[in-house]
Amino acid sequence: NRTMAIKTVVRMLQIGSNLNFFEIITIYALSLIYFTLPTTSSVLYLLQINLVAHCIIFLFVQILVYKSEKMLYVDFGWPLGLFVMAIICMIWGDGVFQRRLLVGIPLLVHGGRMFFGGLVMFYPYKFDQDFARYLYAKFRWVNVHHMDPGLFWLKAQHDTVMQMYANTVTIAILFFLPATNTNPNIHFLEYIGIFMWTCSWIYEFTADLQKSKYIKECKSLVKENPQIRYSVLGWGQFSKYTLWSKSRHPNYFGEWMCWNSFIVACLPSLVQYYFADGFSYYNFVLFGVALLMVSRQFYDCLVYWTGAQPAENSSVKRRPEYRNYQNNVNVFAPFDMKVFDNHRVSGWPDDI
Repeated sequence: NRTMAIKTVVRMLQIGSNLNFFEIITIYALSLIYFTLPTTSSVLYLLQINLVAHCIIFLFVQILVYKSEKMLYVDFGWPLGLFVMAIICMIWGDGVFQRRLLVGIPLLVHGGRMFFGGLVMFYPYKFDQDFARYLYAKFRWVNVHHMDPGLFWLKAQHDTVMQMYANTVTIAILFFLPATNTNPNIHFLEYIGIFMWTCSWIYEFTADLQKSKYIKECKSLVKENPQIRYSVLGWGQFSKYTLWSKSRHPNYFGEWMCWNSFIVACLPSLVQYYFADGFSYYNFVLFGVALLMVSRQFYDCLVYWTGAQPAENSSVKRRPEYRNYQNNVNVFAPFDMKVFDNHRVSGWPDDI
């Protein structure tokens, strides 16, 4: 009926998991930047190059997702897009070379680690089923939102395309503003932002390293103690992995802070645009909103959409002690902040 059709379209166009209607409309509206920037704009030039590159990358991603009925291929396409974006910043940007390197090299490392790490980790690329987070996305589509399972292939196409959209709109603006900033003076906030990124990246890398050590330790102990496979990283005898004893997902928190750090580094370039020739108040607002939405989208993604919530949906079922872990350790930040819902609730998420 008509009501169900409208509901299906709304769910189909939903971005992420917990973004509200206003936030979703705002994200879609940010694409207007392609039409409001003057044709002579250096930012527009980089956006266009980046768009063409991503169309090529995601053509293959979308075909693979459709043919295999697995969304996991976007986990290769998205970081590859970041890697390419970094190259575009450093080669085609017309801003100060030092600034282009300042933002381009961290982005190159950030995207390259995920892309090339995935190539090594998942070789020889034989996948019996989709990644758990994408299986959970289908579960949520069918059992939580009560949508037609026969339409999930279309939702999968939308969700993977939206990762391309992020790389060609919000995230692209975050890096192309500094890459086209011709002010010869590097602002102290730019150095602070990259220092923050370095600390956040090390934090995320250390969390991943601790997780790898935990997995290896469990494998070495499982023969003499089969129950070790139900242990919890960061809890009980494994609380020695300190980052995981302070946060249930320190790697996700580190990733989110990396993007907030890039935002800090971009702020002086946003201000510089205000004083540049051809300044447009409308575009200035679009740029500013885009930076805000980068942080908001990554928080939603890392906590609810493909991050903590899908992971805990599985862990709370398989690991009896996980509920105690949930009661005592924050889901995301390693410290209490009123702006976060720490989800220190046994059995979270509620829709398991």
